[in-house]
Amino acid sequence: MATPVGRTLYKKKDGILAISPDHKVVTWTPNSGGPATVSLQVSSITSEMKHRPLIKAWLIRLIDLQQTPETAAKVMLKIFEESSTGGDPSAYLFHFNTSEAKSEAAAIKDVLSRILANKNNDAATTAKSAPSK
Repeated sequence: MATPVGRTLYKKKDGILAISPDHKVVTWTPNSGGPATVSLQVSSITSEMKHRPLIKAWLIRLIDLQQTPETAAKVMLKIFEESSTGGDPSAYLFHFNTSEAKSEAAAIKDVLSRILANKNNDAATTAKSAPSK
């Protein structure tokens, strides 16, 4: 699986959204230099739906990620990170801002979707194979 990157705005600052080569971390690093200011463990990416069950399913294009519709002029990707304290998840909204915005956003969303699907399948398999008491 390739590790795509995307040129994005996060909190009105230019930077790079990337997935680590081992597919365990999503980072956003400002173009101005310095360390990544957003670093999300893929294992902590969660579904907003489980925290807000009354939201209609059609509002969420993907279980754990939200991306603007293909026809929209702006291209955004929202990633939800599970709270370590058990509260509502934190949302990170990235605006893709280049002529390749749609393809960059789709590439990142596709890789994350596959990683998360594999994680969910592994969890389901583990739960099924666990001995019952």
